[in-house]
Amino acid sequence: MAKNRSNTHVSINYTERPFGVPSSVKDSSKINKIFEESFNYQKKFSVSNSCGFVNVILKHCFEAAGIDINVVYGTMEIMGFRHPHVWLEMQGHIVDNTYVEDIPDEMFIQIKKSTVYSPTVDESTELFLGDQFTNALGIPSHSITGFKWFLQNQNKVLVMYKNRICLTRYYQSLVKMMKDKFGVVVPDVPNTKCWSCGKEEEEIKKCSKCKFAKYCSRECQRSDWKQIHKELCLPPNTY
Repeated sequence: MAKNRSNTHVSINYTERPFGVPSSVKDSSKINKIFEESFNYQKKFSVSNSCGFVNVILKHCFEAAGIDINVVYGTMEIMGFRHPHVWLEMQGHIVDNTYVEDIPDEMFIQIKKSTVYSPTVDESTELFLGDQFTNALGIPSHSITGFKWFLQNQNKVLVMYKNRICLTRYYQSLVKMMKDKFGVVVPDVPNTKCWSCGKEEEEIKKCSKCKFAKYCSRECQRSDWKQIHKELCLPPNTY
């Protein structure tokens, strides 16, 4: 069951940075409506602090509608803390559509407005990845390796979300909204290639834990497990 802590909509102006795009952008009303619905679905289904999944899903939906958009990996600076983060860039405009639970609405809006976004990550400097206090709030620590993988493997991300109940509900609602409001059919992503070497073969094995990652050999599976899959693998029906 989703936690569904609040069904009220946050009072966000989606023409303001970084919540949406200004009215000068072509199709801004349609674009900002998608951002608004996306944010509300995240809130409804408790999709919290999932910038990688959410922004890759949004890009997929926008591309189905013929709208160009980029996923950006960089840092966000808030009150002196620099965090690795993922957001969207559309026609030169930064859009950060990630919802975070347990932050009052007014504070959330002010934090987002005052955030400084930088499309570069200097790994030699200190970055805040999470601590015992954020973990106690249910916010998982960030992973630089995970963020990089998300950007390089966006089709795999569009398969992996299905093992998270909250993300599945978010995605299904967003896809239904795209069809009902705009007549846009968001296509499924094929999952027929080895996740390690990229080969496409008839006989291909699935990861026994997540049931989605696929491999053409034991060697490929072991290699991918060591490199990244061990960190990202989740069993079906994980909340």
